[in-house]
Amino acid sequence: MLWLSRSMKSQRPVGVPVVLSAMGLGFIWEQTTNQEAEECSSFEPNASNNKLKPVGDGLQLELTMILLVMLLLFPAAAISDVVSQSHNEFGPFDESYYSTFAVKKPATISNFALQVTPDSAGDFSLSNRSGRVLFNQSFVLWTSDSDSQQAGMEGKVASFNTSFLINVHRMNSFLPHGEGLAFIIAPDLELPTGSHGQYLGLTNSTTDGNPSNHLVAIELDTFKQDFDPDDNHLGLNINSVRSVQNVSLSQFDIQIAPSGTRYHMVWIQYDGNRKLLDVYMAEQAQELDESFVIMARPSKPLLSANLTLKDIVKQKSYFGFAASTGNATQLNCVLRWNLTVDALSVKENGTGERRGLKIALWVGLPSSALVLLGLAGLAYYIHKKRKAASDPNILGALKSLPGTPREFGDDLKGKDEFLAELTIINRLRHKHLVRLLGWCHKNGTLLLVYEYMPNGSLDNHLFCGSSEHTTLGWSLSLATTTTATSMQVGSGSNSAWTRNYDSQDSNLGEGYSDSHTF
Repeated sequence: MLWLSRSMKSQRPVGVPVVLSAMGLGFIWEQTTNQEAEECSSFEPNASNNKLKPVGDGLQLELTMILLVMLLLFPAAAISDVVSQSHNEFGPFDESYYSTFAVKKPATISNFALQVTPDSAGDFSLSNRSGRVLFNQSFVLWTSDSDSQQAGMEGKVASFNTSFLINVHRMNSFLPHGEGLAFIIAPDLELPTGSHGQYLGLTNSTTDGNPSNHLVAIELDTFKQDFDPDDNHLGLNINSVRSVQNVSLSQFDIQIAPSGTRYHMVWIQYDGNRKLLDVYMAEQAQELDESFVIMARPSKPLLSANLTLKDIVKQKSYFGFAASTGNATQLNCVLRWNLTVDALSVKENGTGERRGLKIALWVGLPSSALVLLGLAGLAYYIHKKRKAASDPNILGALKSLPGTPREFGDDLKGKDEFLAELTIINRLRHKHLVRLLGWCHKNGTLLLVYEYMPNGSLDNHLFCGSSEHTTLGWSLSLATTTTATSMQVGSGSNSAWTRNYDSQDSNLGEGYSDSHTF
């Protein structure tokens, strides 16, 4: 649909679409100059007297102020809940790491690796042994709901992700190998007695399966027990060596303890919000030399499990590794280790507190001050607009139409004519005429606000000839203009008929008066 527009001061109208997407509105502003509008009004759609109300810049500024307040509130709330992370990278390992890790014998640090159970080939004293190597820093893995509510927050469960490079190696391919290696979350730094063989350094015959263990482990098991699927599997263990979920690695062409030297990367990711654990594993083909780079993580996990960590582990827990040998032996070593954990914290008296609370205080308070300033600015703006409404220079424009303002000087005679014609235009109702929504004025600039038409203004098709519009031929242009200027329309809200023969060249556009007559 095309729309016919008229402008003052012999200038061709320029339709500029302005879409207020936040409110679902779309307007076209018919602009006679490039200056901004200040004094604006709109017509009530169904009011007979067409009372004026603010529109345009006032509406946009009010929306801006409201959005500003919302942006100040919600980002402050989001930022206040930010929790920092503790990131640690370990390896290659040397004796200096004895101050970083709790190394429980027979575990050692040698040959640039954490030897969780040393190579016991030919050394019968190292058979049926277990060992642990744990990072000696504890982490707060959850905060209770009651504790966190004291700080105005909900309970939080820490997320973590870890990756490590391992070498599980059997020295003699003709001898059985075992028992296995595990990544663990433990309540303390101690190694349970009697945790060799099938217990993988996790539990023993007395404590296995006891909830008081507060233990979670990802096992890489290389010896088949009665409760195992095979001698080459990945498992999730909770307070026991009997896995709650496991997967055979043979189907993925992964051998934990092959003959010869092989390296494998393991990635473990836990989402504390979704309570989801994912475990990835792949063979690292690159040799450990100066150019060594850890491979990219596979896209699909080998094991996924729902895990409510808060119900299992202690609030303060430790991360590390455990392993064991039985009558069958193998080398269980870790060559690289990365660990990232959400940094939650608790007070010494046991009440919960997050480091995120400190961020809330430092960010939330200034944000609140900004909100107050924004509200104060909004109040000042409304006060200023109300004061301006009583200004005698524009009082006449704020009265209902029809009516001619009496306060404007001779230099603004064009505006008087503009408002007079605006009264007539507003009364016109026809399905082929675009509805007039309002008007604006500043410094001699007169603006009309029409209902948005996607095909643009008729004048663009009459004489603009831009790449975005097709210029109508002379015959069609003449017929269109003649019809528009002589069209008789009836007003749905008025008993009188209105006819407008005001077809001077200023209303038709530049160039028509030079070579065309009507």
